[in-house]
Amino acid sequence: AQTVGGWQATLSMPGLPGQWATLAWAGEVGTSEKEAQENACEQAMAAIQADPSFQQQMAAPPKAQTRNLAKGKGKGFGKGMGKGKGKGKDKGKAPRQPMGDLPRQRVSDMPMSGVLAEWKGSFGWIEMSEQVAHQAAGKNRGRVYLHKKDWEAMTAPAPGTGVMFYLYADSSGLGADSCQPVG
Repeated sequence: AQTVGGWQATLSMPGLPGQWATLAWAGEVGTSEKEAQENACEQAMAAIQADPSFQQQMAAPPKAQTRNLAKGKGKGFGKGMGKGKGKGKDKGKAPRQPMGDLPRQRVSDMPMSGVLAEWKGSFGWIEMSEQVAHQAAGKNRGRVYLHKKDWEAMTAPAPGTGVMFYLYADSSGLGADSCQPVG
């Protein structure tokens, strides 16, 4: 606080053990607010360092902390276990299940051709050279899904590559099986 002669600050540390938590130290008047705060800190440190019982407590090894997971209070341990935590996350939605390998039904006995239009690191999309009359052909904007496990070449797939593959259908649409680059 600003006083007649400059600035003066007081310091309290409620996190200290025992009676120390209830004390407050007033520093000498300083020419700036920062200097006044530093003066109050120096007063507190001098008092703490002068007390032998406090020094023993500081030198003792720390006690093992126990975690109370049942309460769920605050931001610490047990977060989300109490009532009213979060802001509606996942309300009304069923948890998403991983797709995994869906049952496949082979659509073509002869290899099909196309061009790899996109590659996303572990899967991509093929634009077919000719249209196929199948009920799943309209899914995924008419593109054919390619997973990395169905890529049979040693080189990594790259967009713009001509490909040959066997066509299959599953509940997600059309896919490429045994896919190889052409040329």
